[in-house]
Amino acid sequence: MPNLQWEMDQLRLADEHIATAERSIAELRSDIEKQQAHGGDSYLGERALHAALGALEEFRRHRELIVDTIQSIKDGRLPST
Repeated sequence: MPNLQWEMDQLRLADEHIATAERSIAELRSDIEKQQAHGGDSYLGERALHAALGALEEFRRHRELIVDTIQSIKDGRLPST
């Protein structure tokens, strides 16, 4: 059975993970730009960026599931312990 406080804690963690991923993506983009500006090979950086963007998308989807669960508890559609 869902627990509202636990879901709220999970939402906070999801937000932290999203923020961390967004910072990492910004750093990767900056590194790629620097590599390209100096004629370096950015292939591995671009692959890492692609993977990080995929992870961020999954973090956001997971966050939405948590938000939906919280709303369901608040609306009484799901009982809470």
